[in-house]
Amino acid sequence: MAPFSKSRPREKKSGSPTASPAPAFFSGDFYWLWAIFFLSFLGFLTTLCPCFMDDDSPETITAGVTLGLAHPPGYPLDALVNRLLSLVPLGDPGFRVNWGSALFAAFGALLAALNLKLLVVKFFPGRGETKNLGPWLASAGLFLAFSKTYWEKAVSAKGGLYITEMLFLMATLFCLLKLESPDSGKGPREKWALLVFFLTGLALAHYWETQVIFMPGLVLFFALREGGLLGTAAFWTRTFRRLSLAAVGLSVFALYLPLRAQLHPVLNLGDPRTWTLFKLTARRAYVAGSEPVLPEKIWEALRGAIPWSQVHTLWFQITHLQNVEISVHLWTDIGWVGLLLSAAGLFAWWRRGARGSLLFLAVSGACLLLVFYTILIIPLDVRNRWYLDNFLLPSNWALAILAGLGLWVLRPHLTGSIPRRVLGAALLVFLPLQQWLLNHAVSDEQNQMLRYDYGENLMKSAPRNAIFFSEGDEDFFPLYYFQNVAHQRPDLRVIPPFTLFETWGVEEVEYFHPELGLTAAQVDFPDHFARIIYSLSEIVAKNRDKDVCAFSYLPGALHKYYCDLRPRLTARRSGIALWLNYPAARRARPLDPSQLRTRHWEDCPSNAHFSMMRIAWVYEQVGLLKLNASP
Repeated sequence: MAPFSKSRPREKKSGSPTASPAPAFFSGDFYWLWAIFFLSFLGFLTTLCPCFMDDDSPETITAGVTLGLAHPPGYPLDALVNRLLSLVPLGDPGFRVNWGSALFAAFGALLAALNLKLLVVKFFPGRGETKNLGPWLASAGLFLAFSKTYWEKAVSAKGGLYITEMLFLMATLFCLLKLESPDSGKGPREKWALLVFFLTGLALAHYWETQVIFMPGLVLFFALREGGLLGTAAFWTRTFRRLSLAAVGLSVFALYLPLRAQLHPVLNLGDPRTWTLFKLTARRAYVAGSEPVLPEKIWEALRGAIPWSQVHTLWFQITHLQNVEISVHLWTDIGWVGLLLSAAGLFAWWRRGARGSLLFLAVSGACLLLVFYTILIIPLDVRNRWYLDNFLLPSNWALAILAGLGLWVLRPHLTGSIPRRVLGAALLVFLPLQQWLLNHAVSDEQNQMLRYDYGENLMKSAPRNAIFFSEGDEDFFPLYYFQNVAHQRPDLRVIPPFTLFETWGVEEVEYFHPELGLTAAQVDFPDHFARIIYSLSEIVAKNRDKDVCAFSYLPGALHKYYCDLRPRLTARRSGIALWLNYPAARRARPLDPSQLRTRHWEDCPSNAHFSMMRIAWVYEQVGLLKLNASP
């Protein structure tokens, strides 16, 4: 029976049941496909982070374990998935969620290979026996698995969020290819279309910022395939049914965030308890100032609100920073051989059919580039290119599939004589092997304990019943994890000062720590700055005689809106924390830095990552390291 046949012969009835044959889809390549999964999964496990890295991983894990909220837009589906992963009996919750990221990433490599198989079998007849496609699938799948950014995301909890989004997108492409398959009937095609819309709704509930970039490509695919956006009554009935399934998937977002904001307000960054706050959370309004948008600046300049020089400056920053970094990402993650093969695969795909699916990828890629040409996403420091790598991750799997296709169309020139076979085998091995050799060392997180130990050192540096003002994510997220997941130091009152800019942040402190005596929620303030100054002053003034007010070395809101307003104020050193020099701090005994630990500082490659430099700078201030790092 030919692969992907439309129908299968019925089994003859007999007195004893007979085993069902393996699905035709996997015939000839079954073991190769699962080899992709297990090899990539093994590679990820050998480099898996044992706890959490210096990103949003502690927050991501905690939001899942406690079924709480992450920072806007909340990532509800990710929280639900991580909750299930936290129940797996493997290590501690942090390791379990990291393990889940590796598992999903391995499935992603398998799914990329399945897309390539479907594309070749359905749209490239006459290119040789497809039953020998396995090695070509393995080369493309492992090429994706061991690419730099994909591997980096596969070994941490926060990276799992990006990986899961890639699974949705690759599954969507698979469904689109099935829709375009020449031997699919009307009924099966509609089922695949319904699945596309359901996956789209789930993906929007998971990480809408990436999924929305792929929406124009989806709309164009169905509009061209079904004769336009307007049609018969049957068209509208079908569309209503599809959109209903999309709404079912999206309902996770609309129901989870307000519900958890009411029932479990552990970290309501945005606090979507009302419609207004829900909208602010959904669109991540809190980053509006840090991610300037070019069209908005042009509109403000046209109205005379800002000078045109600001528009020119923003355009210069976007083109001269992000343009270069896009090229760097493609060069480091895909390589020149992969890019050449991707170009060959793109050309072959266009000539052989399935142009609707190809158009979906092309339009989505154009929309992705449009975002980078209109929004300044990365901070103005080239060392922060990992911000851009996160958002460019969709290009990795698309180019990996194209590269695998480009390698396949070269197959007639890589078979036959012994020299051709040797060259073909070399190319098949070269793609994944190059990725492994280049990226294994930089992706190895098995000794990454810096952020974990930093959180433990912070707890050691604060006496019992202290009030700790966490000045940055480096401080707050580890303490958030230790208190809510590991259930350590419940006596420590952790206050993130940056939340005191907002009314909901003040309300949270008053709700969880009424003993601090904060009353700012009942006061009307002219602006955010007056609110945080009042809140910090009231908390310290009412508690400085009985409890130590500790804070981190990292410059933040307490430094700026409390300490800097009191030039004569001094602080005592304790471990890697500072204590405001008030009566309670004078009575307590500080911690000597020699009692702290920094495991695996010398033998973990990612410690040199720029995101770790703020922690390294703190250790330098207390004499544990000498790196001349900067905060």
